[in-house]
Amino acid sequence: MSRERSEIEYLVNSASSATHGPFATAETAPGRGMFDARFLSACVTAREVPPKMRSGGSILFFSGVLTRRPGMTCGGMGAVKGAAEARTRARTLAVPSN
Repeated sequence: MSRERSEIEYLVNSASSATHGPFATAETAPGRGMFDARFLSACVTAREVPPKMRSGGSILFFSGVLTRRPGMTCGGMGAVKGAAEARTRARTLAVPSN
């Protein structure tokens, strides 16, 4: 991302990586990639983008239904999406309202 100030009004972040399978036998590397794509990308976006936004702009993060109703082979995805959702909610508390 450029360090020059731009005028971002709205940003939609749906970054994701998915791995499916039983949680008990899941391999670490795909899960870590999913965590990086979903959770860490939201953290970096929430930190880096607001200074480049117009007053009143917003960022939309998607978490999805798996945070509340994970399928039998989607436990890892649900956990990562839930962590991203919790982080986003916590971040909104730290942002002053305009």
